[in-house]
Amino acid sequence: MKKILLNCALVGSSVLITCLFMEVALRFLPVSCGLYIQPVDQSNVVFKARPNTTVNYSSKWNFKNANKKHVNNAGFMNKQDYITESTVPLLAVVGDSFIEAMQVPDDATYPAILQDHSDKMRVYSFGFSGAPLSQYLIWAQHAKQNYNNKYLIINVVGNDFDESLLKYYSFVKGLHHYVPETNGTLKLQRSDWHPQRSVELAKKSRLLSYLVRNLEVTNVKNKMLQLYYKPKYVGNVAAIVDDTRFQDSYKAVDAFLRDLPEYSGLQAQNVMFVIDDRTTVYGEEVNPEAYFAIMKLYFTSRARALGYTVLDTAPAFKQHFAANQQRFEFSHDWHWNSTGHAVVASAIESSDWWQNVYKMSS
Repeated sequence: MKKILLNCALVGSSVLITCLFMEVALRFLPVSCGLYIQPVDQSNVVFKARPNTTVNYSSKWNFKNANKKHVNNAGFMNKQDYITESTVPLLAVVGDSFIEAMQVPDDATYPAILQDHSDKMRVYSFGFSGAPLSQYLIWAQHAKQNYNNKYLIINVVGNDFDESLLKYYSFVKGLHHYVPETNGTLKLQRSDWHPQRSVELAKKSRLLSYLVRNLEVTNVKNKMLQLYYKPKYVGNVAAIVDDTRFQDSYKAVDAFLRDLPEYSGLQAQNVMFVIDDRTTVYGEEVNPEAYFAIMKLYFTSRARALGYTVLDTAPAFKQHFAANQQRFEFSHDWHWNSTGHAVVASAIESSDWWQNVYKMSS
């Protein structure tokens, strides 16, 4: 028994020493540490990160796309601080992880490019991973109330439609989603979020951060299931969904477009939607009955009928790829790389909407 206890003590000591060594060693490497999200409740309804901080980002075991990302004074991912008092017209850009853009340097995002190319406007971005259309309303309202933006770009991606409903995205806290009232009408509902002290402390450990964020050990089950079932995706969302999800998605789009004027405080001509579409850029044929293909058409037709400008990025991506044979995403990540952001920025700047906005800002 004594020998067994001694062996256990030796094994435990070895594991502890190894963990301590890895903890120290990983502090010299760009481990993805994650953001410190501020509480979201009745007193603080806007989802944002701890201001004036810098966080490491990387992916996979070998630290791909390593970046140091800046959280500014307002709690959003942007290289510039936001000011509330200015005579320079403001364009707010709202979106999800494509606007958060952890995968590229701060100055390579399309809001940053638009800012660098504009001497007549300020360009502020508001976006975090996981946000859908329903949450975009809150950031649009926040931009108007705090910075009085004159113009608004909303970035739209494939999972924005159904994930606007709490029914399909209830596990994400701190965001706003649509829920049905007794008469079937959709209304916004906030999911409160208060950081757990144990989780915040765990983020300080480079070893735990490496295991959870770089190696994704907590997501092994889902990754194994995806390898086994190999579901078909179009636009980074499931290609085939049931009719209930389609009908729910239609309702979410309608509710979002219904609520946008109230939350944004802007007329339709001052708002542009930028829709990410790389589904046929590389020569693939896409089933026109795929979920994203149908929802893109539905969203575009409804928005344009209300007077909004919708920028479909597919033509710009196709033209650039045909000329340069450069892909717009990473081999391991569907988010835009620096080339993707640059192409989107160029497409916006080439649009009639941008030319009119720029002219009015003179």
